[in-house]
Amino acid sequence: DTTNSSGYYSREVTYGWSGTVTPARGGYSFVPVSRSYSNVTTDQFNQDYTENAENRLFSVTINVVGSGNVKIDPDKDYYAKGSLITMTATAKSGWLFGEWRGDLDSSDNPERISINSDMTITAVFLADNDNDGVSNKEENAGPGNGDGNKDGILDSLQSNVSCLLMGNTTEYVTLETPPGTSIKNCKAVIEPPNSNYSPDVEFLYGFFSFAVEGVGDGGSTSVTFYFPSDVRFNTYSKYGPTPNDPFDHWYEFSFDDMTGAEIDENNITLHFVDGGRGDDDLTENGKIIDLGGPGFNAAIFSEPNSELDAGGDNSYGCFVECLLDMNVY
Repeated sequence: DTTNSSGYYSREVTYGWSGTVTPARGGYSFVPVSRSYSNVTTDQFNQDYTENAENRLFSVTINVVGSGNVKIDPDKDYYAKGSLITMTATAKSGWLFGEWRGDLDSSDNPERISINSDMTITAVFLADNDNDGVSNKEENAGPGNGDGNKDGILDSLQSNVSCLLMGNTTEYVTLETPPGTSIKNCKAVIEPPNSNYSPDVEFLYGFFSFAVEGVGDGGSTSVTFYFPSDVRFNTYSKYGPTPNDPFDHWYEFSFDDMTGAEIDENNITLHFVDGGRGDDDLTENGKIIDLGGPGFNAAIFSEPNSELDAGGDNSYGCFVECLLDMNVY
């Protein structure tokens, strides 16, 4: 039997009935747990049950918008108060995870939460036709009506072109790699994993992380950034290991005729060799992995947008020291 909307219930039994009544509702426990009866010959009134709030269990309902799935660990029908769960959203091909909505407002994935009430959470997946990590919606809203590299083809349809917002700004940057390669997991990074970079460098446009696939084992490739015309930078810094320092660190990605950054007005071209300096996995596997960003270093006595030609895995102080030495002599 079920209660009515007021929580009232009744049940007719045969004269002399014996048995047990146990209230049940998903996620709830009651006091008393049950009532036993023996040889019932009269109506039984005030047979009430009270919810035990201390032992209340809670449910988590997941809805999905777009195309993908969500895994919950641990996966249960109900959770005790204070239980911790981890939700991981996995997009299907041609889609990417966007955000959590409903009783959770976040874009972190995976996301770990504490359960203290019934929750209904929606995982939002966004269309990403070229699988570059930037949604069709974001790319199509970019410069040139969605054609940031001005080749007559929507960036959202090209696996080697990505157009995305820069950090907390409303301005876009476009990344392009050679035909035959593809950009993956392209993201604007507002806060890098380590902020121990040179205090002389201003990163006005945030940082960028991406991978380039299809390079060929040990091969070389390039990534060209097309920035808005009003940008101000004269250096490009990277965070990761290098052949002469296997630990993650910040370094100036200056051009040494093989790898590094070349700056041409408001454009930057990054040159990579698979497994070499600038490839964060330092492995010849046909893939380049990058985390870095353009900056303005007032200690570099040159025009804001000039070619970086110092070479090598420079510390930030080295270039300034060299200039001072030149002034002495």
